[in-house]
Amino acid sequence: MNFPVKWIYDEKGKPESVVLSKEDYARLLRCKEDLEDIRALKQYEASREEGFPAAVVKRLVDGGNPIRVYREFRGLTQLKLSQRVGVKPSYITQLESGKRKGTVQVLKKIAAALDLDLDDLV
Repeated sequence: MNFPVKWIYDEKGKPESVVLSKEDYARLLRCKEDLEDIRALKQYEASREEGFPAAVVKRLVDGGNPIRVYREFRGLTQLKLSQRVGVKPSYITQLESGKRKGTVQVLKKIAAALDLDLDDLV
């Protein structure tokens, strides 16, 4: 963005100050405020934890299997999740049904595939 300016030079001929119109100065301040707002928003978004819809939370509170609840929330099938994790689909089925506990290594991979922390699954 260009602002028409009048330069004021020091005794050695180097630019020292600049004169802006009142309107251009106000526009420059608005640009500065916008930039600060954008930086603050980006910082907030980077530090913010993901939230989940009330329906997801309710399913978890009601005892729903976390792997199944989060998998469905992410829109993944058992097959797709198993492919991402590197296990058979039947393994995911057993984990979701409670017939199998799962190793820490596999649970970490599932958490990563679902973009979660391990704590969200156990």
